[in-house]
Amino acid sequence: MIYCKKCGTALPDDAVFCIKCGTKVDRPAGARPGDADKTQPLLTVSADTTHEPDKKPDLAAEADKLSKPKQTTPPAHQPGDIDDNKSSNALIAVVLGFIVFCGAMLGAYYIVGPGASGSTATTKVTHDPNAKPVKTAAQEKAEQAEAAEKERAHQEAIKPPVTLDKVIVKPNAIGEPLVSLVMTNHSGKTIDAYKVHISVYNNYGEQLKEFGYGNDHFNGISQDVLGDGQSSSDGRSWTLHGFDTGRKFVVRLMSIHYSDGTEWTTEHDQQVTAEGKL
Repeated sequence: MIYCKKCGTALPDDAVFCIKCGTKVDRPAGARPGDADKTQPLLTVSADTTHEPDKKPDLAAEADKLSKPKQTTPPAHQPGDIDDNKSSNALIAVVLGFIVFCGAMLGAYYIVGPGASGSTATTKVTHDPNAKPVKTAAQEKAEQAEAAEKERAHQEAIKPPVTLDKVIVKPNAIGEPLVSLVMTNHSGKTIDAYKVHISVYNNYGEQLKEFGYGNDHFNGISQDVLGDGQSSSDGRSWTLHGFDTGRKFVVRLMSIHYSDGTEWTTEHDQQVTAEGKL
């Protein structure tokens, strides 16, 4: 708050003339207004007063100006300012452009990209860990030679250690067939037992069953000792009950047991046989 130097009236901090006597307010050099309302316009001298120094200002008009609140009006747009409507339109254009871009990318994904289900999609080739490596001709030849050697060794191992010389068939007193097997041992060991499988056929070549409804073969066993180089006797035979109508008898050797506890056995598809007729 400042005071008129002539009449002592309290004046606003931004007053230029005293509102009572009209005396011009002198401010000390470097003085700054205190808490004056900066929104109020400073009391200025009209153009007429400036050109006519002797004319006194209209104090009532100046006081009326100070008592009325200042009406603020929105500033006019300057050439460099951005119009709100233009800004909104630009934002909408950016959003629409982004939506169009996303739609184009999505369409490309399903038409020509990984999402395409047509024939244009690229097929990914993967390595099959179970695929067999390609072999050279030399490798195949070596494997064939190795396989042939294994087969030769296998055939040598399953080779019968005896020779089936002949099968003798005779009827007993009541017409039942008596079957004898004569074989020679060349295993280098002593045979203490062996098993046979005998199939019986009639003159039509039809395989017969025991008594017409039982087993279609006869299982026989012999426990006569047969040393290396010896042949079995034709005096030892098996009686085939229920095969009275049989005329052809096929004896298949199934296994041989040695005195040292070892055993030789025919394989499933191996046929070590001898045939006899009644």
